[in-house]
Amino acid sequence: VDVTVNPLPVVNAGPDQTVCEGTAVTLSGSGAATYVWDNGVIDGVAFTPAVGTMTYTVSGTDANGCVNTDQVDVTVNPLPVVNAGPDQEVCEGEQVTLNGSGAATYVWDNGVVDGVAFTLAVGTTTYTVTGTDANGCQDVDQVDVTVNPLPIVNAGPDQTVCEGTAVTLSGSGAATYVWYNGVIEGVAFTPAVGTITYTVTGTDANGCQDVDQVDVTVNPLPVVSAGPDQEVCEGEQVTLNGSGAVTYVWDNGVIDGVAFTTTVGTTTYTVTGTDANACASSDQVDVTVNPAPFLSAGEDFYSCEDEEITLNAVGSPNLVWEGGIIDGVPFVPTGTQAYVVNDTLSTGCTATDTIIVYINPNPVVTAPDAEICPGEGVILNGAGAVSYVWDNGVTDGVMFYPTSSEQYEVIGTDGNGCSSRATSNVTILDGPEASFQILDLSLTTLDPTTGFANNSVGATSYEWNFGDGSNISTEFEPTHTFPTDEPGEYEITLTVYSEEGCPAQAVKYVHVFSDYTIYVPNAFTPDGNGANEIFKPVMDGFDPNDFELLIFNRWGNIIFESHNMEVGWDGTFARQDYQVQDGVYTWKITAGLEYSNDTKIFVGHVTLLQ
Repeated sequence: VDVTVNPLPVVNAGPDQTVCEGTAVTLSGSGAATYVWDNGVIDGVAFTPAVGTMTYTVSGTDANGCVNTDQVDVTVNPLPVVNAGPDQEVCEGEQVTLNGSGAATYVWDNGVVDGVAFTLAVGTTTYTVTGTDANGCQDVDQVDVTVNPLPIVNAGPDQTVCEGTAVTLSGSGAATYVWYNGVIEGVAFTPAVGTITYTVTGTDANGCQDVDQVDVTVNPLPVVSAGPDQEVCEGEQVTLNGSGAVTYVWDNGVIDGVAFTTTVGTTTYTVTGTDANACASSDQVDVTVNPAPFLSAGEDFYSCEDEEITLNAVGSPNLVWEGGIIDGVPFVPTGTQAYVVNDTLSTGCTATDTIIVYINPNPVVTAPDAEICPGEGVILNGAGAVSYVWDNGVTDGVMFYPTSSEQYEVIGTDGNGCSSRATSNVTILDGPEASFQILDLSLTTLDPTTGFANNSVGATSYEWNFGDGSNISTEFEPTHTFPTDEPGEYEITLTVYSEEGCPAQAVKYVHVFSDYTIYVPNAFTPDGNGANEIFKPVMDGFDPNDFELLIFNRWGNIIFESHNMEVGWDGTFARQDYQVQDGVYTWKITAGLEYSNDTKIFVGHVTLLQ
């Protein structure tokens, strides 16, 4: 046997590596075909190792499946902890010095040199320093430098006030304020008449300061008059006029120089007058309003045409209606009108009230006349209103059946409750009388024809219904032939109509009797030769359910009996097996007629020959 020993591959894990923290490392083996690394490393794929030195082993496999290993050390140096120093805050115009720490050398952005003072503009600027340690590893840090502007102190606008008005001076634009002349920030004080300049120093939250000034002018007050006290009646207008100033504002909604109406009683009105310097002072005036009489003519209302109304006002015994109307006395108005009532008290105060009475016109109600035939119903409908009430128990729009001609009255009421009357004449026309005679009552199926005598009165047209499905006849006195194949009773109806179309009917009945035939053989030969073997009558017009055939011998004994028209006598004794003797036998047939209660009896003789 041949044994081949393949050499192991010369696997190389690559040179040892030194990097800074956070730097990606890629390990790639060589000298074999495939590679497997420990510690989760994938050949040729970058990864970021932790700080420290780590040995990584790779297993390389060649094309023969032989495996060998190699190692590589990877050293990760930590980044320096660079510090740009604490954030700084200065006032506008002050210098700043930035110093880095935690590394060996430092480089700042924005042209700053480490440890060298500089002056910057108002605002907040972020400065970034990059520090590099002895291993060449770098890190950065930032510091914010805020340059606060000087506060824009404002002592407030110049003020002009009136004598006696408290003034409060409040600075703005800073955090705290110090005033000269003994003034305290935000605390009211009352200056004397004249103009004074006040100075404030304001310090903001950053400790930066600035100053401003304000002038305060104090004007004297005007001498205002509200005018003399006034007395009026309820409902009268009052005009109040102030004096001593330029403009005037009254309380209680009063406008200077504008008339107004106030309530009963005494009210004190205060006016505030303002001069050209906007300084104001006040005065008062009393206005007394004496009550007017309490007077009410009542609520407006609606009435109907030609209907009496009564006006009742509420007030004193002195109230008087205009136009000759007397309180509490009914009258008939001539149309829609306003009525005025007046009342006067001992104080001389008066009152007036008005009531409007609206007169609605009565509806124009109509009710049409009607003509009906005897026994017919009629519907009466009023028109021109909303609801209707009829006399004699009639309901509007509902059919009723009068028995005689009569006049009916309806009261129609409209949506305003006003009503009027109308009448309707209901005339019952004279109706015809239907009467006839059947000229021939003895009808049979062989002769089913009869005429009719028309005895009707007051009719102009006629309709005959013969009850047999035939067409209606309109002849005055028709002749009619009933069916020859249907005996029985027929209902004959004569309907007559008057000239106005009123109908009447008469009904009678006619019976068509069935004709009958009977054939009874006088001999038969029950000898078994197939000819003339059975004695059986042939009958027509008889009821098959009402039939009896009896055969008697010469001594009067029944020797055969049948109740079926189709079953005859075969010559045997009582339908037994032996034949009777040749001879003459008596037969008896009892049969009821078809379509009739009549019964016929037939008796005869038959000869039996064998």
